[in-house]
Amino acid sequence: MTDQVNFTGQQGDFLTGQMDTFTIATIVPVLQTNVSTPIVDLPGYQTLATTGVWSNVSVIDGNGVTQNYTTEQAYLNAFYQQENLNQLISTFELRALPVAVTVANVATGGSTNSSNTSVVTSFFGNFANISALTTHFGSATTATTVNIVQFLTERTQLWNVDTTTVDSNTNGYQFLGTNGLQGTVAYDVYPNVLPNSVATVQADGTTAYVSAFDSTSSANYNTTALVKIVTPYYK
Repeated sequence: MTDQVNFTGQQGDFLTGQMDTFTIATIVPVLQTNVSTPIVDLPGYQTLATTGVWSNVSVIDGNGVTQNYTTEQAYLNAFYQQENLNQLISTFELRALPVAVTVANVATGGSTNSSNTSVVTSFFGNFANISALTTHFGSATTATTVNIVQFLTERTQLWNVDTTTVDSNTNGYQFLGTNGLQGTVAYDVYPNVLPNSVATVQADGTTAYVSAFDSTSSANYNTTALVKIVTPYYK
């Protein structure tokens, strides 16, 4: 018998049986693209800077598929989708350790500022603790895709998911609240889909479209639903 399993796992190492599943719906462009280095560090960037000619970049994405970025903007879109996922995970990790993260993209069949988001309601099912799920994802958005991110946590009772609990050290904190995801940086893609995106020149000279995760404004609403499912423990 070996001393280690699953690389660094040791004999006798187990996850707790008290686990939670969190599911969030958002129109913020979120995807595991594996594009995680600034454009300025790319091979061929100096060629782009001096000649205006983009050198194609190939990256294997989170699904194991090779993506060929033939333009600078296509690469930047992939970069900021990965940055949004990183930001979402980093915020979640402030209170809870995720042991698994999955990302899915759900096409609504129409704009997400209409009742076509019923596909998202169907995805969540009839859970009583859906927080602030509305019939639209912001009246100003042009998004046609809802991004679903799921976290499996190591322990329960780490983030609250309801509409009544006040944030405190005693009662805990809402993941979509001001001590969680609300107001944190969200990057848009181009063409823009997030309301109130602001074009901002970055240090490397590229332009990013900056917005914020928002679950409170009916005009923005780019994070409008969150479900917490307590995972049963079976002995």
